[in-house]
Amino acid sequence: MRSGRKRINLDGKWRFDMFGCEPEDLAEVEPGRTIDVPACVERYFPAVTREQFYLYYERSFELAKRHNRRCFLHFGAVDYLCKVFLNGEKLGKHIGGYLPFEFEITQLILDNNRLQILVFDPIGGGVLDNRKIPHGKQNGEPNWYTNISGLWQSVWIEERPEVYIHDLKIEASYLQGRVRVSFKTDSMIDGAVLTLLDRKGDTISSKRAVSNEIDLPVSGVFPWSPGEPNLYDLVLEISSRGVRDRLSVRTGFKDFQTASGRLLLNGRDFYIKGVLDQDFYPETLYTVPSREYLGESFRKLKRMGINTLRHHVKVPDPLYMDLADEIGLLVWQDSPYFDEFSPTGSLELLKTIRGAIERDLHHPSLCVYSIINESWGIDLTDREQAGWLARVLDELKQDYPSIIFTDNSACMGNYHLKSDLNDYHFYASSIDRGKLWDFLIESFSNNPASFYLREYRDNFEEEPLLVSEFVNWSLP
Repeated sequence: MRSGRKRINLDGKWRFDMFGCEPEDLAEVEPGRTIDVPACVERYFPAVTREQFYLYYERSFELAKRHNRRCFLHFGAVDYLCKVFLNGEKLGKHIGGYLPFEFEITQLILDNNRLQILVFDPIGGGVLDNRKIPHGKQNGEPNWYTNISGLWQSVWIEERPEVYIHDLKIEASYLQGRVRVSFKTDSMIDGAVLTLLDRKGDTISSKRAVSNEIDLPVSGVFPWSPGEPNLYDLVLEISSRGVRDRLSVRTGFKDFQTASGRLLLNGRDFYIKGVLDQDFYPETLYTVPSREYLGESFRKLKRMGINTLRHHVKVPDPLYMDLADEIGLLVWQDSPYFDEFSPTGSLELLKTIRGAIERDLHHPSLCVYSIINESWGIDLTDREQAGWLARVLDELKQDYPSIIFTDNSACMGNYHLKSDLNDYHFYASSIDRGKLWDFLIESFSNNPASFYLREYRDNFEEEPLLVSEFVNWSLP
């Protein structure tokens, strides 16, 4: 999202250190190292993958307060538990490794400021049991790659008016010819104006309202698709007792649906040709190396005929979604999983899923979301756990009708309960296992209901059939 709000970027070199136990008095801490932000700590200090540490960050910044302006300290993502202090005062804490969060700092700003952050990322079952928190393929059992810790996305300060727009939700439909917007403010507004602009900045449609929900009819717009990733600027302006705020968001008009066993993009048949993207990088791990690096990777995939990215068991950096919009790649997001189902972990997982969708709903590239992958962290033979998954799918479908959901992207030995897609993973596509591959695909095609758990086969409908993971290996 873009706006006219002033920002101070806090990325760059920070003072840094690691401690075996939590410091008793942060005011006395004098860090002896430095680290880049954003970055995964493991890139520079691999000892954190073997031993438990508290990670300490510090930097100073100057900021002159302006009259009638509020200031917010914003974090893209920090893994996992972090406490934030400004000028000796605790701003608060955040739990979770994937979502953005912020604190208002208006009343604490000085001419010269000291920002301190303490991060704890569990690698065992001590302070926090890492088996019961959503972590994906980092941490946990097995640890597929490496742990991820610290400030792995950007940090900045944003200046806003006294009454400002937040929690903006956008859903743009090509087939319905409309864009629906809802938003929140801290005070009542006098009015709002929603305007759709083309890429030249010319107005396509505009509407005034006095509520926090606006339904804007549009005509003559072009749909977003991998072949033609058409994008538009949506501008929302509000006023409240003489105070004004403005947000500009880039979006596209798209409808992704299922009907009679088919996938439809903007009302036309669509065939997914995708890759499973782990979104780990050789040197920077979780952190995207650069816009140029990721953009070139996406363009190479497009040249290979790929039209879909299945982003695997983590929440992508916002840049990932921006580039998918621009270059024209559908994104299928998987939620990060835990190893062991628990009431607390399941609540945090649902919070993570909702947070990811709310953050990315305006992206036309976001089309599919998997709640669970291959039954990792959940026992679908347990009635309570299976019931939780079925309820969550119903809740998400009701709240986000423009997204296609799969309950459990299934593999051999586990099944679906209730899903928009009947997808399955077949790891038998090598030349030397051709007969097995043919048998599995024939079974999948002829008896798709058998890929649902027996007790839930009443939920089976004519969902699209999709081989959502396979691998090919052979000898010359």
